[in-house]
This record gives sequence, structure tokens and C-alpha cells, in this order.
Amino acid sequence: MQQNLKDNQEHLSNLQKAWAHNELVQIYSDQWTQIKTLEDGQQDDGMHIRTLENALAVEGTQIKQLENLIDNSMKWCEVQIQVTCEEVEVKLKDIEAKCEHVGMKHEVEERLW
Repeated sequence: MQQNLKDNQEHLSNLQKAWAHNELVQIYSDQWTQIKTLEDGQQDDGMHIRTLENALAVEGTQIKQLENLIDNSMKWCEVQIQVTCEEVEVKLKDIEAKCEHVGMKHEVEERLW
């Protein structure tokens, strides 16, 4: 009977050790799962960050294109203003010449009268 009790206590001790070991395995498994989840989350965050960076790069390219369009439009406007000013100057000189001619013609007519 003593031997049986001793065997049962040893068996109980082994069961307690096994139970503790199983609990540690479960804890480590849970921790590994948490670590894996965090790593996956970091990868997802990293992909999200890369997606945002790519979107910003696209936006930056579009902004640069718009800036170039604005610069080109401003240059075109400057050229058009210059051309218009030159055309106006030519027309003004033509009008001045016509006025001068009319003025001379008027003087000649007055003298003839």
C-alpha cells in the first residue's frame, strides 16, 4: 500500500509537470501567434505605407505636370501679349500715317480754296 501511494504521488507529480509543460507550450504558442500577428500587421502596414508613398509620388508627378502646364501657358500668354503689342504698334503707326496724310490733304485743299 505504501508503494502504491508512493507510485500514485510520483504519477501525480509527473502529471503536474506535464500539465505545467502543456501550459507553457500553450503560452508560447499564444505568444508566437501574437508575434506572427504583429509581424503580419507590420507587413500590412508596410504595404499600406508603400501604397501611400506611391500615391504621393503620383500626386507629386501630377503637380509637377500642372506646374509645367502653368509655366507653358504663362510663356504662351507672354508671347501672345508681345505679338498683340507689336500688331497694335503697327496699326497705330498706320493710323498715324493715314492721319498725317489726311492732314496734309486737308491743308492742300484749304490752300486751294
